[in-house]
Amino acid sequence: MNRKSSPPVATADELPNEFALLRACLARVPDHRKSQGKLYALPDVLSLVTLGLMVNCRSLSAIMRFGKSHPDLVPELGLRGVPSVPTLSRVLAGIKTDALRDALREFALALIDRRGGQIGVVAMDGKTLRGVHQGTEPLHLLHLFAHQSGVVLDQVSVGTAKAEMIGAKTWIQEMASVFPGLTVLTADALYADRDLCATIVAQDYAYLLKLKKTRGPSSTT
Repeated sequence: MNRKSSPPVATADELPNEFALLRACLARVPDHRKSQGKLYALPDVLSLVTLGLMVNCRSLSAIMRFGKSHPDLVPELGLRGVPSVPTLSRVLAGIKTDALRDALREFALALIDRRGGQIGVVAMDGKTLRGVHQGTEPLHLLHLFAHQSGVVLDQVSVGTAKAEMIGAKTWIQEMASVFPGLTVLTADALYADRDLCATIVAQDYAYLLKLKKTRGPSSTT
């Protein structure tokens, strides 16, 4: 990908503003804790956890280590220190996931607006997370990525890889309208499904499916 087509990346000067934007969006998540004895504000803790997950931290201890290894980042998130693993666990235990998802979607839209872009083309793809389970099964996510702005719009748990198509159809029916400016969905050959494509067309979107040519069995005829 050449430089002109690469998604925008925040500069060092822009990052504090984007961190503040993240905290403002996460402030909408209800805090389940009692006001007395709180050492850390909920938006600040959630901001640290969000950034930790973005850099592939797979555990609370990894998120804590991420915070400690980036001391310059801590005050930018409004934190006066890095929360311990037990503190992170207590804070996250009572979070309403729907409210958190709404806040992160709001952040994604605000970030796109700040970067002066449109949503436009969105890649839809499924991914099984290594080492992360939902019950006894590895967690499988449906991942929505806006090419032009380089922003993840949404991530949806779909249970297993087999349920990815159902998750994609549900997302298009229920959530696509949340993202104004979405015009084209791209996906791999897995999504070449008649019902899914009909759902996309019904929502007045275009779609592009990438089909790979595979080498068939050798034949002497």
